[in-house]
Amino acid sequence: PIGLDPILIGEHPKPGFRTGRTGGGSGAGAQQQMTRELQSLSQGEKGEEKFQVKQTSEGTVISLPEKLTFSSGQADLKPAARAVLDSLAEVFKKYNSIIRIEGHTDNVPIRGTYPNNMALSSARSSNAYTYLVERLGLDPHRVSTSGYGEFRPVASNDTPEDRARNRRIDIIVLGSEGPAANEKER
Repeated sequence: PIGLDPILIGEHPKPGFRTGRTGGGSGAGAQQQMTRELQSLSQGEKGEEKFQVKQTSEGTVISLPEKLTFSSGQADLKPAARAVLDSLAEVFKKYNSIIRIEGHTDNVPIRGTYPNNMALSSARSSNAYTYLVERLGLDPHRVSTSGYGEFRPVASNDTPEDRARNRRIDIIVLGSEGPAANEKER
């Protein structure tokens, strides 16, 4: 259908897509402002980086490493992950963000609760979704999940350090509205 927002009809937005009203600025300006806020949240008290925030053609990518989010081979969120998601959710709500949560693993075969890395990565993204939507109140129409297992690595799987980099949750902000737009709607 002509003129429908791609999010409403179930398609992923095109790279660089910015949705909605911007409250006087451009969608790209709102995205940049939001990215700066997220980068500020990524810094720990001692200046260490708790998680990565980067801008890509698809949107703002927040990479949460496994050491912060989950125990090895598990999908239950650690308390530290919940604290980070609490902070991120406030920013997502402020900008009325559309997000996709992606689970990723390394290529080491898994044993135990999950039959394979794809199932583990899907369970991890699903648990992050549940926390953000059911506990923190994000709009479920604006949040989606994907599990990619070991098939979208950011590093080789040749060393323990590189495998650790591949075990992560990525939250991609696909579109955001400026905070002023949200205030006008209330």
